[in-house]
Amino acid sequence: MPYRTDLSAALRELREQVFEAGEFHSPAEWGLPVPETLAEFDALGGDETYGEFLGTCSTHSILDVDAVIVDAAAANRSCAFRPLTPAETLAVFGTERPTRVDYERVGMPDNELERWSGSCVVLHHDGEPAWIAFWGWSGD
Repeated sequence: MPYRTDLSAALRELREQVFEAGEFHSPAEWGLPVPETLAEFDALGGDETYGEFLGTCSTHSILDVDAVIVDAAAANRSCAFRPLTPAETLAVFGTERPTRVDYERVGMPDNELERWSGSCVVLHHDGEPAWIAFWGWSGD
């Protein structure tokens, strides 16, 4: 994802791109109607018809995690991405300013994520923020 100073705005943009591209397990696979917009999809949480789909399988995509925890020192929580702290970034990548090459070398860091949560980190190019990497776990 291209870098944005507002991680929540970047997440919203990325989720919209994934929804529009249809790059997720669809409720249609369970015989359920597919919402026409991401806002309609996000409103399904309280719909009993979609309960088993959302609670058991869901989309296996970034659509399943819809918030960013602002305080990197806070604990991970369900349905949210938490930015790595500078110490975590250094421990995982060997630098506090990782690049795409560093991220590709490490792969999806295993920082004790639970299902339905994720992490993110800003990646740099020529010393400047250039991208945001989001990763996590969803689905069954």
